[in-house]
Amino acid sequence: MPDSSLLAALGLPPRPAPGQAVRAVALRVPVVLGGRTGAPRSPGETAAARDGATPAEAAALLAALLPGASVRDAGSGMPRVEASSGVTGPGIPVLAVPTPVDGPDGPYRSAPSGVERERGGVWERFDTGLPENGPGLLLFTPEARWVIAGGRAVVEDPFSTVTAALPRHRAEALLVRRLRFAPGILERTGPEAEAPAPPALEVARHAALLEGAPWDDPARLLGAREGVERVEGTGSRLVLELVTGDRAVFEIEATGGCWRARLVEGAFPAAAAWAERDGKRIRYGWRPAPDLDPLDPATRARLAFDLLSDLIRLAGT
Repeated sequence: MPDSSLLAALGLPPRPAPGQAVRAVALRVPVVLGGRTGAPRSPGETAAARDGATPAEAAALLAALLPGASVRDAGSGMPRVEASSGVTGPGIPVLAVPTPVDGPDGPYRSAPSGVERERGGVWERFDTGLPENGPGLLLFTPEARWVIAGGRAVVEDPFSTVTAALPRHRAEALLVRRLRFAPGILERTGPEAEAPAPPALEVARHAALLEGAPWDDPARLLGAREGVERVEGTGSRLVLELVTGDRAVFEIEATGGCWRARLVEGAFPAAAAWAERDGKRIRYGWRPAPDLDPLDPATRARLAFDLLSDLIRLAGT
């Protein structure tokens, strides 16, 4: 049995279920690369520190919580923790078994190649998304997975992926004030980029679900949005007439199975939009208008719902 002080540090009952223990580690112990030196901490120290754990420390903590667990090198720089009840590891928020198990960022399962995660209807080997040499920070909230590095956050929930700048004051609000991590965790995220890229939100659907749908036609996909009354195209320009009487003008660039649209006149929830094939998936993305914050959970959910609805509506026409 794990030590009672270790369980208490993670907010766990005396006899937690294995999956419950893994989830507690995911929510309370971020994985960090770079930014800290010295001897590895013990599992008890790792659980109590509240400033993140190296991959080796996180693996040791998971092994201490799972009966009969052993730590193995997964061959990708991240250790894997194998127990009789399933497989997990640093940055994996569930105890994976052959049948899907829901995590904050989508379902996971174990496979001969390791742990797989489903994104946009496609199962693929899980990748932490952390920079190879750090610094970087991977953490979970109950509704999403966050990778923070270089003043940028990549946020994945079951329906969307957001990439956006995360300046120091917003990182502090999230990590220290909301999630109650120690202030020192801010040093694990690395210096901010001098010119951060604009925010982006993407959704994805399996290509088989969009077979025959004209997702590669920007006029058809943007025109599928609720509130668009009419679409007119002239050369590389696309004009959306809205039910409000307003109009939005986009410049279009299309190249073999991919298109991008940039708003040049009028008002629209997207300052830019794009669609492309990514293997077995179709990805549809927006750069939200400046007054929309995709890092806000409610805004992210609403935008993801709207984009997925556009794809579904298009497939039904």
